[in-house]
Amino acid sequence: MEKYKMVLKKRAIILVVLIIFATGLGVFGITNMFEVESKDTFSNGALAGFQTGLLFAIIVLSIGIIFRYIVAIKDNTKLKKLYNIENDERRKAIKEKSGANVIIFSSTIIIFAGIISGYFDEIVFFSLIGCALFLLTVSVFLKLYYSKKY
Repeated sequence: MEKYKMVLKKRAIILVVLIIFATGLGVFGITNMFEVESKDTFSNGALAGFQTGLLFAIIVLSIGIIFRYIVAIKDNTKLKKLYNIENDERRKAIKEKSGANVIIFSSTIIIFAGIISGYFDEIVFFSLIGCALFLLTVSVFLKLYYSKKY
């Protein structure tokens, strides 16, 4: 279980880096929102609001996952339960067949690329976010299909 504790600590560190990155993007976006531009349109405001909301959601979810890891590290029964859930053979097979790890990783990168590109071009932003949503939707359907199959 000590190895698994180290794995959870490494994941928590990665999530802290993600929180710092998302907070930096959020601060950059908020300071850009207050700049006076002559091209203020509804879509620019919606884009800024969507970016801010998405970054806030990423931060809140990451903090929630970190707290779950901290609680599991401190309590051995919760640590064993989390370990058993993560190492369940059926879940591993479903994740492997549906390609969940790759899809989630690529969707995360596409979402961050979309957020960053939103500061420069709104068409690229909507295209990348649409692509990420499509990937996540396909992932959900594949996960449902393989959970029924196995």
